[in-house]
Amino acid sequence: MLVDKINHFARRGPDKPALVYNQQELSYRAFACAIELARRWLEAQGIAADGVSGSSVAVLAIANIRDAWVLSLAVRSLGVATLVVPSLEQIVHLGLAGIGCVVTTETENWRGAGELCQAAGWRRITVPKTIFADLANTSIPVTGTTPHFGGHLLLTSGTTGRFKMVMADLAQQSDSLSVRQQVFGISDQSIVNLANFQLWGGGAHNFAIATWDAGGAVVFQQGGDVHTALNYRGITHTLATPYSLACVLSAPAGAFGRNDAMRFIVVSGPLSEAMTLAAQRRLTRQIYTYYGTTEAGVVAVTQIVHLEDIASHKILPSRQVQIVDDRDRVLPAGREGQVRIRTAHGVNRYFQDPLASQEFFRDGYFYPGDLGIVRPDGRLMLRGRVTEVINVLGVKIAAGPLEEAVQRETGATGVCIFSAPDQTGVEEVHVAVEPRRSVDRSTLSRVLGQLPVRVRARLHCVDALPRNDLGKVRRDVLRRQLGVASGEA
Repeated sequence: MLVDKINHFARRGPDKPALVYNQQELSYRAFACAIELARRWLEAQGIAADGVSGSSVAVLAIANIRDAWVLSLAVRSLGVATLVVPSLEQIVHLGLAGIGCVVTTETENWRGAGELCQAAGWRRITVPKTIFADLANTSIPVTGTTPHFGGHLLLTSGTTGRFKMVMADLAQQSDSLSVRQQVFGISDQSIVNLANFQLWGGGAHNFAIATWDAGGAVVFQQGGDVHTALNYRGITHTLATPYSLACVLSAPAGAFGRNDAMRFIVVSGPLSEAMTLAAQRRLTRQIYTYYGTTEAGVVAVTQIVHLEDIASHKILPSRQVQIVDDRDRVLPAGREGQVRIRTAHGVNRYFQDPLASQEFFRDGYFYPGDLGIVRPDGRLMLRGRVTEVINVLGVKIAAGPLEEAVQRETGATGVCIFSAPDQTGVEEVHVAVEPRRSVDRSTLSRVLGQLPVRVRARLHCVDALPRNDLGKVRRDVLRRQLGVASGEA
């Protein structure tokens, strides 16, 4: 299991960095011993497969990324599954059954945690910082003492308005880890920068696991400027969303150095040409786009050599992607339809959500809700999401290409386009722009004028688009903020 791997690397290279948090290094020895001390203390509190039942989940309400990783791995080494949440309210919203306990730390002030746990009947365990006081004198644990390693619940991005959960079980993920290591070149020499990615997302969790499984180091930067992590020596990989890349590129000249040995991997959304060129100029010549899902894993990885690589994705040889119509009939190359991906690694359902499982997992395929085209050369081009389709007079138009066009023409840091009926029932298009400068309405008219039908558009300039932890725009939240859902815009 993973903790055994960490212990192995701790004995082989005790002083080698395993985790770097806000520029502070935690060696493999310290990492292994911190997990062991936490494991012992948590076991004494009754967290074990025969205490907090192996069928239940230990929820970790821990914001500090370093502490969350140490405690999650400690709990999982006891055979219990974990879930890390971004807020206490999230526990309620998920409607998760079978919560064995809620784990917090005394260094974090989660207001209302005691009252919430008492009202829900959840056992609350508060971890004292003193459990790590004897870290320097702790021996590296013996490998192979735990027969079962608990799973970890990953939250999907929630762009449909509701988070769903996928259980990540390393016993099922061994092939997935190997693929990730091979595709991205992760080894014991890798230093992977995950910046401020938290544990509840599939990208951060799986990249970190793959790195420690290989004996490499993982860098986190929490709080402050995300570009600060780029100054850590020898970074080989960086994972970023388009939004976090925009934040990095907004840093002043000289804030970080160029590193052509680094692979900069952009996940969770499309890049613009301007951002791509700026990243190649300031960061590294190795810019990659990544298309994957929490449910289906890595699907396509493309190095941007030519500008056309930005929007056309190279599907991994080991993955099967099809484009189907609304009756699940496979469409020929060049035809637009819904993307479906052959599932792998045993993931075929959402955790405790049979209705959503039935909707998105069918006949051995996962339906991510994306519209796309597979070109004759085998490349995948995404055209937005099924849930992000503009419906104008019965003509359905993918929002993704329009958003990219508006962003390109206006230089905005973010654009979200959706349609909704006005008070008379007539469908109109709403364009929400997160501008760097004033938006010329004639530019908007020019872009929307390319549509096959005439539309009535309303422009909204917002200080910041609401985003989830992966940087994706929360369309449901935006609609409510603009009053569109209730016809108040």
